[in-house]
Amino acid sequence: MMNSPMTRWKPFIFSTVLPFILILFALEKQRQHLSSLRIELEQLNSRLSLLESSVEKSYHELRSKEDGAAQMEKMIFEKEIANLKNMLDSIQKQGSVDAKCQMNTPHSPVGGLEKQIKEWLPILKNQLMIFISTLKLHFDFLIAETLEAYHVSMNTLESFAVKLQRSAIPFMQEWVPILKNQLLTFVSMLKLHVDFLVAETLEAYHVAIPFMQEAYVSVKPYINQIASVTYIYIVRLWILFKKMIILLTILLKWLNDFVHWVFEVAT
Repeated sequence: MMNSPMTRWKPFIFSTVLPFILILFALEKQRQHLSSLRIELEQLNSRLSLLESSVEKSYHELRSKEDGAAQMEKMIFEKEIANLKNMLDSIQKQGSVDAKCQMNTPHSPVGGLEKQIKEWLPILKNQLMIFISTLKLHFDFLIAETLEAYHVSMNTLESFAVKLQRSAIPFMQEWVPILKNQLLTFVSMLKLHVDFLVAETLEAYHVAIPFMQEAYVSVKPYINQIASVTYIYIVRLWILFKKMIILLTILLKWLNDFVHWVFEVAT
């Protein structure tokens, strides 16, 4: 029995059409997957845009709050300064009035001024504490830097002086006879200025001691209640001043000794 043509073509059609159908099915599945990914990507972009808008809004709000806080701090500071100025003006005016009353009645107590001072002392103390807490940071940094510079300067000056003397002796032995007159004139003038500067520095140091004592005695009745707070910083400032004077004196003494040494070698 002979097979019909349709029967012979069935395997060929099946083997050709089936892969094509499978390919179409795979392409449709891939298209759906890509469509799903595209939707997720659009959602992510939308969320990212919302997040960027939220971050930008938060940044502007934070910047606005910072500006407002800075403006408020400035206003408070200016207000405190104005209040302190008004209080000082009032103290001065009240002091003038009480002084006139004392001139008219020599034995009458200055009750009004003392009362106002007692009322203003807590306010002034708070303002002074704020000022001291701010100043203390800069003050400690200044003390540390000054002490470090003091020790470094001493070590540097000692090594520099030794090297300078070793290297200067051959040079001066060769050139001093040639430039003797000019060198003597220069050294003499320099010695006068160095001696004057040393004398003025020491005089300023000795003059500062009674001045500080006199200033302390004159303001003691008004700052006696807050002296315990500021005493340590005054002492630190005085120690720093003494160390700076000592450092300056050592530098000038070294320069003076060097000038004398040059003067001796030149002669």
